[in-house]
Amino acid sequence: TAYQIGEEVRIDFGPDFLAQEIRLGFDSEKIRHLFITHDHADHFYPETLNHRRPAYSKVAPGRILKVYCNEAVERAAMAHPVIGEGIEILQMEFVRLKAWEPVVLREERMTLTPLPAYHAPEQEAFFFDVRSDSGEEWLIANDTGFSEPVWEWLGKRKFDGVILDCTFGLLPDDYPYHMGAGKNLLVLRRMRECGMLKPDARVVANHFSHNCGNTHRELYEFLKPYGIETGYDGMRLESLCRCLAGESV
Repeated sequence: TAYQIGEEVRIDFGPDFLAQEIRLGFDSEKIRHLFITHDHADHFYPETLNHRRPAYSKVAPGRILKVYCNEAVERAAMAHPVIGEGIEILQMEFVRLKAWEPVVLREERMTLTPLPAYHAPEQEAFFFDVRSDSGEEWLIANDTGFSEPVWEWLGKRKFDGVILDCTFGLLPDDYPYHMGAGKNLLVLRRMRECGMLKPDARVVANHFSHNCGNTHRELYEFLKPYGIETGYDGMRLESLCRCLAGESV
């Protein structure tokens, strides 16, 4: 699961990115800011970055790709022979993220704040708060549960949209490092009770594992009565895209 925000910002970069690019019409050479949640292969597949080589790509000279990540992601990338030996040729640089410290993208008129994910305890994994200069704010929360410090931070926000990890679908979701539909309902109830959502906020469940064994229709029919949309490949969230492009909503 990954998110393309406009043409220049992306969250995560998995092994099927090139297929997504062809199917959905992305122009990956235009990406300037790549935020990585953690180094698990479904979220970060460094081999694909090899395609930034001049002989493979149409990336313009001087168009640097900034990769915002934790130490484990940078280490995994630099272990790749092409990246480790030719990061300058690929026109890339790594920026180390720190939990709670906002990253301001002035030209894109947005700020992304990395929050500590309750996931991958062997490393410092993140999920992201995305806020535009116009004031619209989304929470993109894959591969995580919510710790109490995160709840305290979230309690000071009012979201236009929330995307929740739903790895387990309708299965029991007592594993602490992912959520399923049951935990999604608990998270949503707490957010509503604490006033963290605007009246017309969109809530989307996403990041489904095939292991949950549910069809999209089954997930849709379960989640819809609770006001939760069911994500799918190629889903467009127009409100988020318009806001982060600097247009009025």
